[in-house]
Amino acid sequence: MQTALRNYVTAPHHRALPHDIVLVNVSYSNLQQQHLEIRFFRSMCLQEVYHVIHQKTGSLVDDIMLQLHVPGEAVTTLPAYHHMDAQRPLGYFLSPTAVSSSTTTTTTTIRLHCIDTNPYSISAHGALENTALVKKYQMSDAAYKERQGTLYHWKQQQLQQNPQFTLSGHAQQHAALQQAKQAYRWGQPLPAGFRVTPEGVVEAIPTRKNDDTYDAQSVEHCVVGARCQVTPGQRRGQVAWVGSQKENDYWVGIILDEPVGQNDGTFVKTGQRYFTCHDKYGVYCRGKNVEVGDFPERDLFSDDDDDEEEDEL
Repeated sequence: MQTALRNYVTAPHHRALPHDIVLVNVSYSNLQQQHLEIRFFRSMCLQEVYHVIHQKTGSLVDDIMLQLHVPGEAVTTLPAYHHMDAQRPLGYFLSPTAVSSSTTTTTTTIRLHCIDTNPYSISAHGALENTALVKKYQMSDAAYKERQGTLYHWKQQQLQQNPQFTLSGHAQQHAALQQAKQAYRWGQPLPAGFRVTPEGVVEAIPTRKNDDTYDAQSVEHCVVGARCQVTPGQRRGQVAWVGSQKENDYWVGIILDEPVGQNDGTFVKTGQRYFTCHDKYGVYCRGKNVEVGDFPERDLFSDDDDDEEEDEL
């Protein structure tokens, strides 16, 4: 079966063309491309052939010089467009051998080579094909960085969210996600690190952020004397102390408005007192649990709490 298919595909392609039609390849002096197997009538006037060549190449008929190439025969220069012999049919310039070969052989052997004699032609020196001759627009780095919606702009956005972001890492993550989606479509187990949401969407399992870093940057928003709210519990109070017990181990000491704390200003782990308050009004917490802002002391005797006021807004 394979042998029969191979023989069919590679078999010679015999085309039964009418006797008056010849297949001609047209090449062009100013272009590398060729127009293959153009059908010409042998009875077509040579001047009409010039017009066809003009449509294919764009060269004016007055600037065209045609050369007839037939294997085994000398190259023949055909009469110019305005020459008297150009009114003769194309078949007049074809030998009986060329005509028979063009209608019976598997590949076209007749070639008309068009030479554009105009040195100022639009296609001269490969101007229509050589892209190296085209002056290309180049944008400066400064102008590129100012544009929105570029890869550079997107990368900067990603770096703001994750300083460790890299394009190569993103490409690897994207490739892994595509493999996980393919496995899900094929009913295979998902690779480690991926899950399927209730909506049927494959996604990477979010990695837990490292909360064990408590350097000076983690408490830079906390200023002594500022009003604040502490989580958990949304406990309100005032920042009383900001400092560290050891290198990169910063804490915030807070005097709460209500006795819902843990101490009187004494740091339980060390027994050191960093501020003074009534018992159960003091608490020490990490900077990530402290939100500094306009947090007035709650009125315990008010019927409307803050949540109800926010709902009314």
